[in-house]
Amino acid sequence: MAVVALLSMGLAIYLGFFYEKKGEITISVDALSRVFDVHQPVGGLEISYAGENLRIAKKTLWSLSFTVRNSGNAEIKKSDFDDQVPFGLRINGASLVEQPSIKTKVDYLQQQLRITTANDSIALVPVIWEPGDEVKVDLLLLGSDSVRPSMSPVGKIAGIKKIAFIDIDKIPSGPPTWEKVLGPDSYLVQLARLPIYFIGAIVFALLTLMLLAIVISPIALLAERSQKAQRAKLISTHLEINHGNAILKKLADIYVERGEHVLKDFGEFAVDLAKPETSEAIANCSKSDANKKVLADWKQTNRLRFDADKWRSLGLVEVKDVSITPVDGADEANRTLCSLLKIELTTAKND
Repeated sequence: MAVVALLSMGLAIYLGFFYEKKGEITISVDALSRVFDVHQPVGGLEISYAGENLRIAKKTLWSLSFTVRNSGNAEIKKSDFDDQVPFGLRINGASLVEQPSIKTKVDYLQQQLRITTANDSIALVPVIWEPGDEVKVDLLLLGSDSVRPSMSPVGKIAGIKKIAFIDIDKIPSGPPTWEKVLGPDSYLVQLARLPIYFIGAIVFALLTLMLLAIVISPIALLAERSQKAQRAKLISTHLEINHGNAILKKLADIYVERGEHVLKDFGEFAVDLAKPETSEAIANCSKSDANKKVLADWKQTNRLRFDADKWRSLGLVEVKDVSITPVDGADEANRTLCSLLKIELTTAKND
């Protein structure tokens, strides 16, 4: 239960202070390559587009594929897009020559998503993007055969500070082998950190328990005060208690301070104490080992209730040597009080 409580507390803190549901748009370039890649001049071979000889113009056709994805954990609504700053991709160093095509597994996007184009940019009309929705866009560019086109995202979406952009040419290569073995993400380093993680987990658990104590203690104290006030109000409605004898008033005060379970425990204690075998064992406990065993068994049976010394501290029993007797009228007053308060007394069992 303690582990569950700690995990629940940690989860509540994370969800309350750190976790945030929001949409995130990521544009990633999947491929950018020449449509025709002729490394050596070939006699008689001409490559042209729209009547223009590309070799003479020192131009080439580029094939671009990129993916747009909602990589966040919340939907992006139509109204989140700024109409004055259309969302899309700007092309630098090339121009679009054909209408882009889109591919997606999401039926809604396949039917509703449209792309508008300009000479050096494309824009995606606002649609609803659910978490995980993605669209692949293919287009054809005409640009210099010596300068590779570059791309950059454009547009403004509410709640998103910056559109994430991943360029295939700028993805860093993996770290060298020595860094993989000795770097911060190495399993050897993580293994060496285990003791620190363990100590950190213990410290976190202790801090969590302290936080729970700080939060729960005032709540428990307020609840206890409220229950005491309710019990005191109940006692005040019974004039026979307030005008009763001293022992009845004492039991009423104990009830207000400690609750009804104390009255029940005392009732069971008195019943056990009045049993012939118990009273005989108490009276003759110094005479035989058998009586001592009976008395020991009785004390063991009552180990979860108030023992005689505690009842004496409350002024409900008298203990003298081996003699244990309720204060005169205590048992009867307890029954009377329980009857007035409608508290059911149970008969103690021999365990």
